[in-house]
Amino acid sequence: MQKENHTEKRIGIFDSGVGGLTILKPMVSLMPNEKFYYFGDTKNVPYGTKSPKEIAKIGVEAYKKLRKLGIKMLVIGCNTTSIYGIKAIKEIADVPIIELIHPGVLAVKECGCKNILLLATEATINSGSIQSLLKKEIDDVKVEGIATQDMVITVENGNSNNEEGKKVVHRYLDMVTIRPDSVLLSCTHFPALSKFIADYFNNKGIDVNIISPAEKCAEIAKEKLKEIGKLTEFGNLSIEYFCSGDLEKFTKSGNILLDDDLIIKNVKKL
Repeated sequence: MQKENHTEKRIGIFDSGVGGLTILKPMVSLMPNEKFYYFGDTKNVPYGTKSPKEIAKIGVEAYKKLRKLGIKMLVIGCNTTSIYGIKAIKEIADVPIIELIHPGVLAVKECGCKNILLLATEATINSGSIQSLLKKEIDDVKVEGIATQDMVITVENGNSNNEEGKKVVHRYLDMVTIRPDSVLLSCTHFPALSKFIADYFNNKGIDVNIISPAEKCAEIAKEKLKEIGKLTEFGNLSIEYFCSGDLEKFTKSGNILLDDDLIIKNVKKL
């Protein structure tokens, strides 16, 4: 029997839209010899207003689509699906699954922060999962969670670096009642708005750490591939982009988030 060539298999990343591209960037930085599939499930965006059952079903379908293309690892580039979909995906998966909840909490723990502002989708906040894990892992921690659903749509609509995006961010941050020392961005769309978040608090004389699970997630993914002997040490970076909705909108909004070397030149329907 011919031995499977893992270097020909790709790392699959999916999200409800362009948000997961903020996960792709550190993945590429840490694993520049790998091949990637990125799937933006824009037909179903946003996930955060859907029921747990719907989210799980959508997550399973995304996995099946990427598995059919040929992957050696799945990265769930969505916090909401990391909570509500991971169990259902793991039940049928035959590749390692990397989620975002534990990497985010680990990143907060490592920075030594105690007053956490948690920004996430409605479904993620309502689950209480991240709040509970933060309290379990960090002594005397204070967490305020705010569901910032419109921030997802803002990024999807390509408004992550204009006045419209700034207004949406400020509208939510005006609700904050604690004096945070850190902001945990528990939605992969939100790093695109991090400058507006940092500036908002700086203008109030508050210095905050902006924390995304992305870097820690990439580290965990690399270590897992090493552990199972499937890390590609030599090779050429390759990324194939897919989405389930409007190809032109995905390309335009996605390229606002990406560096020139990762630019979306061609996206296919999946």
